[in-house]
Amino acid sequence: TRHLDLSRRPYKIVPSEVLRITTLTTLKLAHYGMENMLEGISQLVNLTLLELHDNRLRGLPDSMQQLTGLQRLSLGRNWLCRLPYCLTSMQQLKDLQVEENQLSVIFADIQHCSSLTELNARGNCLRQLTPALVLLTHLQTLDVSENQIPFVPKEMGAMTHLVRLSLKGNYIVELPLEWCTLAEGHL
Repeated sequence: TRHLDLSRRPYKIVPSEVLRITTLTTLKLAHYGMENMLEGISQLVNLTLLELHDNRLRGLPDSMQQLTGLQRLSLGRNWLCRLPYCLTSMQQLKDLQVEENQLSVIFADIQHCSSLTELNARGNCLRQLTPALVLLTHLQTLDVSENQIPFVPKEMGAMTHLVRLSLKGNYIVELPLEWCTLAEGHL
């Protein structure tokens, strides 16, 4: 088995047998009611897609750093207050969905996710954007709508690779002058 979908199950604990299916590339555990992720998830080193959205997760185990081939991670609608540290070693990660959590900041560590093409952090409690986002040279979609962001760092004007940027529902009064290059057809 390479794909396993256990979403919408009435259990709060992932069966330990799942951890023995080391050939898994896709694991869906959405709407599961989980509060903690199994430490043993790191055994599933072939995972490229992991869906953990709509649970009650407050964090992820550091051992998930071993999931270096992960390309899509869906953590939306959990109880995360910060991005898990284990993301820093996921250099193949292209799509990170962390919408509707309780994130107040995206730390500069996000730059280690160097393959990221999409970041969805809509509907959190973000009060600022890190200038380190400019180092994500593959990032094409950035959704930080419905947060509490008062300004955008001028450094982000260099993000000419962005195709879609959503800032709606924030407290932004003006955009930096450096963003004129983005307005010339890049967004």
